[in-house]
Amino acid sequence: MVKQHFAWWDEVVQNKIKAGAKYLTILTEFGPPNYLPALPYTRQPVANQWEINVYMKDHMPPEGKPQLTGEENALLHWWIATGASFDKKVKDLQKTGEIKLALAAQQQSDVP
Repeated sequence: MVKQHFAWWDEVVQNKIKAGAKYLTILTEFGPPNYLPALPYTRQPVANQWEINVYMKDHMPPEGKPQLTGEENALLHWWIATGASFDKKVKDLQKTGEIKLALAAQQQSDVP
């Protein structure tokens, strides 16, 4: 589990570097439950993770910034549904017809 956690954060950092970001702010409310801000002594979370996720779904990326395409959104949901593994390759995951089309569209958009 720890290995997957570090791999996830490494991926976040590498994507920011590739995007040319000068700064990276990491908010703990997006980490695993043990990283959520919590009350002292009781360790009760200060925030409700589900409410944060719903809010972020409706507000990120911000208006005026590039939004996920339908294919990108479908691929993200599919990746999560298949276990969100950093160790598996796309070719090894089960794909529906919709996902095959979304993957093909993504490949086309990656070609210069």
